[in-house]
Amino acid sequence: MEVGMRPYGPDWHGLIQNESAGTFKVLTARKAGELVGYFSWMIDFDLESYGTLIVHQCAWYVRPGNFAVAQRMFHWAMIEFQRLNVKMVYLHNAERGRGKTLGKFFERMGAIHMSNTYALKVPWTGKHLTHYDE
Repeated sequence: MEVGMRPYGPDWHGLIQNESAGTFKVLTARKAGELVGYFSWMIDFDLESYGTLIVHQCAWYVRPGNFAVAQRMFHWAMIEFQRLNVKMVYLHNAERGRGKTLGKFFERMGAIHMSNTYALKVPWTGKHLTHYDE
């Protein structure tokens, strides 16, 4: 099984270490005691903006048919980020599959589309530049 272009296999040791350090957080949602969603993130300082606390979204899953749960999870997380004095939250969505419409949701929540992310596997066997045109 793959997640995007990567083989699926959580780094449980790394997750536990980061959770112990307070840099990895997971919010879970349950209905009648049954897990219907989770939202995880990493909290860190922006190395390009001294003293600026930031959050990077990690895995976010909500069982189909539970969009209201996703909205409540997002709302709770944003209140928590404000409590922690986070200054920027970096969110992402997939270009394909169930998460492809999250960008529209993020924009409705006030987020601004800032960049596109590209994935490139290493070792790199693709094309190379012979010159660079600006």
